[in-house]
Amino acid sequence: MQWTHVPFAWGPVYLLLLLPFYLLGLGKFILTLASFKLMALLSYLGSAYIIRRLSGARGLILFALNPLIIYEAIVAGHVDIVMLFFALLAIYFWTKGQKMSLWVSLLISIGIKYATVVLTPIFLWPGKKLANSATILITLAFVSALGQVLSRELLPHYFLVPFGIVALYPEKRFWRDLVIVLSLIFILIRYLPFLYTGTWLTIRLPLTPF
Repeated sequence: MQWTHVPFAWGPVYLLLLLPFYLLGLGKFILTLASFKLMALLSYLGSAYIIRRLSGARGLILFALNPLIIYEAIVAGHVDIVMLFFALLAIYFWTKGQKMSLWVSLLISIGIKYATVVLTPIFLWPGKKLANSATILITLAFVSALGQVLSRELLPHYFLVPFGIVALYPEKRFWRDLVIVLSLIFILIRYLPFLYTGTWLTIRLPLTPF
């Protein structure tokens, strides 16, 4: 019911990625909805796998067991989880020194929703490695989320990308705790009122569209 003034609300790459899942729906609403959820689930699992490869079990737990991420990525199936997967894939190829695969993955991520374009500088920094790039990479990811908040509204799924990036550095206590606190705030302020009242319209909160 929103974004009716534009032909497509996201980047052109996302439209291409949606096509096979749309065809999988066979023109039926429920099947198409389920196939779109499948794409989100695959992106979530792919993101979790990459995080596990790069940061071990602690990073996996920080990401995959976060209730907010589970809801926004799997239940709601937001496009940001697909964007995050390809951003993480770019980071993975970066750690392996595979520059061509890095840039292809990053361009796909950017072409999905444009927000991850802010991550580009980290890949242009000569000699930078994952182990010593935490502050810059995480800061860029949060800049991306805050840019969307300031230009639109405060929506939790905007933080899927920075939360996923933070999971690459579970030893960074400040950022790890920030993710936990923000997740709790989003759950308590945005979703518990709905669960309590059964509707979005009976309670009005600041920084929300309702």
